[in-house]
Amino acid sequence: MSYGWGGMSVVSEATRIDPKTIRKGVQELDDPQRLNGHRIRKSGEGCKSLEDKHPTLLQDLESLVEPVT
Repeated sequence: MSYGWGGMSVVSEATRIDPKTIRKGVQELDDPQRLNGHRIRKSGEGCKSLEDKHPTLLQDLESLVEPVT
Protein backbone atom coordinates (compact mmCIF):
# COMPACT_ATOMS: atom_id res chain seq x y z
CA MET A 1 0.00 0.00 0.00
CA SER A 2 2.92 2.34 0.65
CA TYR A 3 4.05 1.88 -2.97
CA GLY A 4 0.83 3.50 -4.12
CA TRP A 5 -0.63 2.80 -7.55
CA GLY A 6 0.78 -0.46 -8.94
CA GLY A 7 2.21 -1.49 -5.58
CA MET A 8 0.23 -4.71 -5.44
CA SER A 9 1.62 -5.71 -8.84
CA VAL A 10 5.17 -5.08 -7.63
CA VAL A 11 4.60 -7.11 -4.47
CA SER A 12 2.92 -9.87 -6.49
CA GLU A 13 5.86 -10.14 -8.88
CA ALA A 14 8.45 -10.00 -6.10
CA THR A 15 6.76 -12.61 -3.91
CA ARG A 16 5.04 -14.66 -6.63
CA ILE A 17 1.79 -14.39 -4.68
CA ASP A 18 -1.41 -14.08 -6.67
CA PRO A 19 -2.68 -10.47 -6.77
CA LYS A 20 -6.13 -11.67 -5.64
CA THR A 21 -4.57 -13.06 -2.47
CA ILE A 22 -2.79 -9.77 -1.81
CA ARG A 23 -6.02 -7.81 -2.33
CA LYS A 24 -7.86 -10.09 0.05
CA GLY A 25 -5.14 -9.59 2.67
CA VAL A 26 -5.34 -5.81 2.31
CA GLN A 27 -9.13 -5.96 2.73
CA GLU A 28 -8.69 -8.03 5.90
CA LEU A 29 -6.20 -5.50 7.28
CA ASP A 30 -8.63 -2.66 6.55
CA ASP A 31 -11.41 -4.40 8.54
CA PRO A 32 -10.89 -3.44 12.23
CA GLN A 33 -13.20 -6.19 13.52
CA ARG A 34 -11.09 -8.80 11.77
CA LEU A 35 -8.00 -7.73 13.72
CA ASN A 36 -9.71 -8.06 17.12
CA GLY A 37 -10.38 -11.78 16.78
CA HIS A 38 -8.07 -14.51 18.00
CA ARG A 39 -8.60 -16.76 15.00
CA ILE A 40 -6.52 -16.57 11.85
CA ARG A 41 -8.87 -18.67 9.75
CA LYS A 42 -12.62 -18.96 9.79
CA SER A 43 -14.01 -21.79 11.86
CA GLY A 44 -13.73 -25.08 9.99
CA GLU A 45 -11.16 -23.85 7.48
CA GLY A 46 -7.67 -25.18 7.09
CA CYS A 47 -6.25 -28.67 7.12
CA LYS A 48 -7.47 -31.25 9.58
CA SER A 49 -4.87 -32.45 12.06
CA LEU A 50 -3.17 -35.77 11.41
CA GLU A 51 -4.70 -37.11 14.62
CA ASP A 52 -8.17 -36.38 13.21
CA LYS A 53 -7.34 -38.12 9.94
CA HIS A 54 -5.62 -41.11 11.59
CA PRO A 55 -6.95 -41.71 15.14
CA THR A 56 -4.37 -44.41 15.94
CA LEU A 57 -1.37 -42.40 14.73
CA LEU A 58 0.15 -41.69 18.15
CA GLN A 59 -0.28 -45.28 19.31
CA ASP A 60 1.26 -46.57 16.08
CA LEU A 61 4.26 -44.24 16.40
CA GLU A 62 4.76 -45.19 20.04
CA SER A 63 4.68 -48.87 19.13
CA LEU A 64 7.46 -48.25 16.60
CA VAL A 65 9.63 -46.35 19.08
CA GLU A 66 8.87 -48.42 22.20
CA PRO A 67 11.10 -51.45 21.41
CA VAL A 68 14.11 -49.20 20.81
CA THR A 69 13.79 -46.82 23.77
